[in-house]
Amino acid sequence: SNLQPWRFIVVTDPKIKEAIKPFGFNQKPVADASAVIILLGDLDAYKNVEKVYDMAIEKGLATPEIKERLVNGVMGHYPNMSEQVRKEVALLDGGLVTMQFMLIAKSRGLDTVAMGGFDAGIVTELFKLPNNLKPLMIMPVGKALEPAFPTVRLPIEEITFFNGLE
Repeated sequence: SNLQPWRFIVVTDPKIKEAIKPFGFNQKPVADASAVIILLGDLDAYKNVEKVYDMAIEKGLATPEIKERLVNGVMGHYPNMSEQVRKEVALLDGGLVTMQFMLIAKSRGLDTVAMGGFDAGIVTELFKLPNNLKPLMIMPVGKALEPAFPTVRLPIEEITFFNGLE
């Protein structure tokens, strides 16, 4: 629906970075990074649907008829979703935007670490997040001080199936 349910807090201030170390379970990248990006999911992103499609019309990317159809679809569906389902939508979209960010950062010579292991409650409290913004991930960004530890991937034959699981 192009609702863009992601929000970012970019932390560069050393004092704030020091304060956020504990919510990242004192992981080294949180302390050492040039910036730490906190990815938030906006569970009320659907409320921006009119704005999104007004912008699309203004840029010549949509017609009023397309806007009306899409707005009606979103507003007929999203307000009735549970908070959990809206969070799952934000997690999916947040994962996609995070990977895009990581690829762009790498293309510019920066390193990133997408971290799901953090204390969301502390993040919520420290940044006084409203109820609609849920912490999804933290991502330190900068030049790596040392190489990342090597990892392995399962063989493609074990994770890829054609036309079913057999």
